[in-house]
Amino acid sequence: MKIAQLLKRIIFGDPSFDHIIEGLYAHQYTDEECRRIITEKYKERHTPVVNPLTAPEKYDPLNPPSGWVYDPYYEIWMEINE
Repeated sequence: MKIAQLLKRIIFGDPSFDHIIEGLYAHQYTDEECRRIITEKYKERHTPVVNPLTAPEKYDPLNPPSGWVYDPYYEIWMEINE
């Protein structure tokens, strides 16, 4: 098995997805199924996790989401086991 094929299988996690060609950029694919899979896999890998630690501006320290607490002394959100 070529290294490029192995990397595709690791990155894309789908052994049947062998349509990726080295040197061909995402915007150059014309097959709609390939484009859909590329977009889907990209979003899976690059969608950020949103929680109080990664996006504190979205949360109220006085009304923390389940599993989180805010420590005003250290000014940090902490994940707790409930």
